[in-house]
Amino acid sequence: MKKGQTIILLLFFVFIAIIITTAAIITMSVNIRATDKVQQGTSTYDLAESGAENAIIKLLRDNNYSGETMNVTQGSIRISVSGTNPKLIRSTAEIGNFIRTIEVTVDTSNNVLTVLSWKENI
Repeated sequence: MKKGQTIILLLFFVFIAIIITTAAIITMSVNIRATDKVQQGTSTYDLAESGAENAIIKLLRDNNYSGETMNVTQGSIRISVSGTNPKLIRSTAEIGNFIRTIEVTVDTSNNVLTVLSWKENI
């Protein structure tokens, strides 16, 4: 091998190593951001479910409960209750750019609260 070929070969391998390392760092960065988005979406869903559960408890205590807005550490929850019987509970949670809504239909006849349906409104 000639004298100049060794340095060119070494520079070539260093260049390839830099490209591979950069690609790995970019891939890790994208994965971290994606994982964060999934976690925020899950947290928003959990917050919406908590709002629905809160509304059910308040309806058990007061049949005339109509909803409220709650500010929590992570974000906010808007709860509305409409209808007479069955009643529709709509709990919308917001964390950053994520918004998730849970709709629960309940029957409150005979002083007994029965959950008829529980679904996410997409």
